[in-house]
This record gives sequence, C-alpha cells and structure tokens, in this order.
Amino acid sequence: MLFLIAVPAVALGSYSAYLWTHKDEAVRSARGVFDGLKSIRDELLKLDTGLASDSLDEVGENLDNLDGMSRFMRMLPVLNQVPEAISKVRVLVDEISLLNQNIADLKDGGLGIAFKGSGGRFLALLRNIKKNIDKIGSLSADLTNRASKYDSAFKEIGGDYISFSSSLIRFNESLDALIAVLERPGETHFALQFENPSEIRPAGGFSGSYGDLVFEGGEISKLEVQDIYYPGHFSDYKIVPPLQLHGIVTKWATQDANWFFDFRTSGRQFIDFLELSDVYKDKGIKFEGVVALNVRVFEDILGVIGDIELPEYKLTLNSSNFLRQIQEEVEAGRDKIPGKNPKKVLTYVAPIAIERLKALPDEDKAEVMDLVAARFTNKDIKLYFKDMELESLLLSFGGGGEVYDFPAGVDGDYLAVVNANVAGGKSDAYMSQDIALNSFIDGAGEIRNSLAITRAHSGEKQKEWWYRATNQNFIKVFTLPRSRLAHVKGSASKIVKPQIDYIKGGYQIDADLSALEKTLVNIPEFNMQMYEESGKSSFGTWLNVVAGKSKTLEMSYFNSRKVTLKAGNKYEFVFDKQSGVESNLKYTVQAPPGFVWAESKSDIFTYSSQTLPARLVLELTLESTNNN
Repeated sequence: MLFLIAVPAVALGSYSAYLWTHKDEAVRSARGVFDGLKSIRDELLKLDTGLASDSLDEVGENLDNLDGMSRFMRMLPVLNQVPEAISKVRVLVDEISLLNQNIADLKDGGLGIAFKGSGGRFLALLRNIKKNIDKIGSLSADLTNRASKYDSAFKEIGGDYISFSSSLIRFNESLDALIAVLERPGETHFALQFENPSEIRPAGGFSGSYGDLVFEGGEISKLEVQDIYYPGHFSDYKIVPPLQLHGIVTKWATQDANWFFDFRTSGRQFIDFLELSDVYKDKGIKFEGVVALNVRVFEDILGVIGDIELPEYKLTLNSSNFLRQIQEEVEAGRDKIPGKNPKKVLTYVAPIAIERLKALPDEDKAEVMDLVAARFTNKDIKLYFKDMELESLLLSFGGGGEVYDFPAGVDGDYLAVVNANVAGGKSDAYMSQDIALNSFIDGAGEIRNSLAITRAHSGEKQKEWWYRATNQNFIKVFTLPRSRLAHVKGSASKIVKPQIDYIKGGYQIDADLSALEKTLVNIPEFNMQMYEESGKSSFGTWLNVVAGKSKTLEMSYFNSRKVTLKAGNKYEFVFDKQSGVESNLKYTVQAPPGFVWAESKSDIFTYSSQTLPARLVLELTLESTNNN
C-alpha cells in the first residue's frame, strides 16, 4: 500500500516540479509568440514583407518550444486546453504567412498589375488578402475566447490576440469598400494631384497639373494629364478666394485648392473644383478620390526606370534634373504661348513612365513599391476618398494628411509650422527652415513656449528669376486651442486688396473657407492674425525673405492646458510636418519644479533632428525628485 501510494506521489511531485521549472520558459515562449504577432502586424501594415517573414520564423521557433512542453500539460485539467490552443495559434500563423505572401506578390507585381491587360491580378490579389484577413479574424476571436480559460501563468499574454486582429479587421472593412469601388461597372475616376514643393501651399506644393486616372473592371484603363488651369477654362463658377490670395487671383479655383493644412479638406476642395468644370460635369463624371503626389515621388521612380528622352523638346529627364527641367519648360519653353498648354510636356512623360513601370523585372517593381511606401510615410503622398470606409482606413494609418487630433485629458503640447507661398515664384526650392521650441512648465503646471522659426533663402545665384524671387510667405503656427500670445518679434503686416467687388460680381462663398475665415481675429499689436481651424489655434503673419537673406519669427505663448503635477504622469509632444517642407527641429522642455523626466534623468529633455517624420510623437514621463 505504501508503495502504491508513494509511486504516484513521487510521479506527481516530479511532474509538478517539471511544470514549475519550465513555467517561466513556457511564458517566455508564449510572450515571444504574441510579441512576434504584434511585430508582424506593424510590419504588414507598412508592407514590409521581408521583416514580417523574419518575425514569422521567430514565432515558429517559439511555437516549437511550446509544442515540446505541451504534451505534459494534457495531464492536468487546468492546462489541458493549452496544447489545443497552441495548435490553433499555429493555424493562425500559417494564415498570416499566406497573407504576407499575397502582400509580397502585390508588391512584386508593382504598379504594373493595376493596368489594363494584367489579367485582373490586382483585384484577384485584393480578394485573396481579404480572405486571409477574414480567416485571421475568425481564428483570433476563437483564441481570445480560449484565453480566459488559461492558467494564471498565461493570463498576462492571453489578451494580445486582439491587438493583432483588430487592426487587420479594420483594414478588411476598408478593403471591402475598395473592391466594391473598383468593381463598379463602367468607368471609375480618381484625380491625381501633382504637387510642386518649390511653390509651397498649406497642404503641400502648388498643383501645377493633374491627372484623371480611370479604372474599368478593376484595372487602370487610361490616364490623362492636363494643365491645372484647363478645367477652369470650361466653367463659369465664381467663388471668393482665400483672403491672402485676393491680390493675385480673382476667383478660387483648382490650382489653389491646397489652402487647408488638413488634406481632408483640401482634397475634397480639389475634387469639388474639378467636378464644377463642364469638362467633367457635362459627362456626369464624378471623382471617387484624389491622390496627391509630391514631385519627389516621380524623381524616385525615374531613379529606377531610367532616363526619359523627349526628342520633341530636346530634353533628357532623370531623377536629378526632372523638376528643374520641367519648370524651365513650363515657365519659358515652346508651349509657353497663348492658346497652348504649357504643361503639355507631361503628357509625353506619363505614358513612357507607365510603360517602363509595367516592363520592370519583379525586383525593380518591388523597389518602386518600397520607395512609394517610404514617400507615403513621409507625407509626400496623401490620399482622400469620398467613401467613408476608405477614408477611415487612411486616417487609422495616418495616410490622409490629416491634422493630429490631440486627445482630451492628455497632458502635452502640439506644434505645426505651415507656409503658403503667395506670388513668391518657385523660391521654396531654395528655402531652408529651422524651428526651435523651448517649453517651460511652471509650479502650477502652466506651459510657456518660446518659439523661433528661421527661414533662409539661398537662391540668389540662380539664373532663373523664379528661383531668385523674394519668398513671399504667409506663415501659420498651429498650437493647441485657446493658446495665448505673450510676445512676437519678426512679424509683418501686408495690405491685400481684392481686384474686384465680389458682391457685385455675384461670387459665391465656399462653406469650408467661410467657416475658417469667420474665426479670424486680428492682433494688430503683434502684426498677427489668429484662426481656429482643425481643432487648433493658428497664428498667422507675413514672413517675406529676399534671396540671399534670412529672417526669424519669434513667438512666446501660453498653452491652454495645464500639466498634472504627479509622478508617473505622461506628457506628450506632437509635431505635424507640412507636406513638401523639410525642417530642422530642436525641441526642449523643462520639467516643473520638483520633477525630472524619466527619459533624460534630468529636468531638461531635448530632441533634435534634421530628418523629421510626417508626425513626430514624443512621450515623456514625470518623476518626482522628492525622496519622501
């Protein structure tokens, strides 16, 4: 009897000891699986299939480790579901691997598979990706339900399934909308907005030309490139332009649509202007969305597809000279005569580039897609869609050129510096911008900011007048709402007179522009104007810089939000970059008395960079210096 009792007791004790010894190892492997899944999620959303493949391999190794231990877990009721769950995770990982492969095929195919004659590969891959995500969502939901039954050792990791699946499920809903739009019978139109950063406007570069991109049966059937002024020649609409443009234009039109920093509004405005033209109105053509492309995107593409010869213009275009040569042709070339299209040269470039893209080998197509993805994350590509599902997807990825919506209840600060070239030629090609923001948090939690923006013009030696022109710039500083100005130096006023009487002329007032300009408050003592837009306060003034010179705008202002003075409290600083403008930023924030920043172990935290992302987000943590 003693023997019969002792043997099971020893066996059970040994088994328990085994489980206890390997518990930490099992938790580490499980944590590795779910950390890996989260990495894969982020990598797939960036279309980085190479890194995703590496992460999938690491997840597989951790699953193998768990498999080796899982056979012992079947003997205990509390853990007997773990092996089955591991098996389900492996199925999930296999499905993610298929998704990764389909995305890789989409990248390898490049832009060429979207054009007519590709056998519908573009839509087929989109449908396959949708099926993958449907299965991933179903498997993730099942695993989430099982997680609540795991042993306490696994409770900390059970909920991580959701973090992977939720982003992809949201993506899938938008994918449904995209497929539905592309599958519509007949023609589906998207506008391509070509932006020139040499003449900057709030949402990006001035739009000198545009394209009408047409889909049929899920494939691109044609692309027509036109001068930006073309649709205005065939319309009789009359809309009052923004105040700062009254001196140079008589009516607001497509070329000046980029007047709002938030591209959602500028993109919608661009489409509205096109649809008002008889060119499209008479045919009943509506645009489903707009894709804004900085000229830098095309320079990248030229670096892959090679030089383009244009014997008609005696030009050879490459990645180094494209912008300069095109601007010279537009400003002083053979088509710069009345009755001709000065942007006609682009109608020769577009079809050549498209055919080159379609003929690229797979590895070069993948390179183009990587370059496009990089430009997308740098805000050199922005999109706006009328369909709310598609627009929602863009906003979730930060691809809509939107202004950051600072969360309520979060302590911190916000900054955006937004320029608008008004009759300053193409001088922004030779402008540099340095931004220095010093923030001080006092003992009451109030934030006082000292901002200096220096703009330098280095185009004085250029032969072309449009580069030497004085950079006439209406600059806006976006801050959190209800910020209070305390001091300004370097600002300037400018009298802008309308060229016509808009009331007598029967001009209409645009609703978006009216809503913005109704918030205008003049601050004459500082030569400043204040607006409320996109949930922010913006302070505007003229900062004109002559070629060969520089100017600095200095501002002191108080943030409307007070910081909660508590150890462990988070503080967030967000900088939204203006599309098409590269700046040097130095940001310094001083902690309130009695505190230091955990990230610097000092009461001062400093960030400095010459290569800013589209949106910089810094999260800091207060630590108390009071040892009591």
